[in-house]
Amino acid sequence: MIVLLLVVLAGCKTDLYRNLSEREANEMLAVLMSNNISASKQYLGDEGVTFLVEENDLPRAINALKQN
Repeated sequence: MIVLLLVVLAGCKTDLYRNLSEREANEMLAVLMSNNISASKQYLGDEGVTFLVEENDLPRAINALKQN
């Protein structure tokens, strides 16, 4: 049971930024990919794009984006 919970939690993604344009999301994705950080985009229609990263990568992702 504990192992299953850890596997589920390890794959959790969290919003890094919301209401982005496609261009903003692509630029962020490029920065994170060049820093070997896994990220993805989720389209929310009129609300724009949400940018997602793994929870354990959140601090590295924020630092990488701040530097760029």
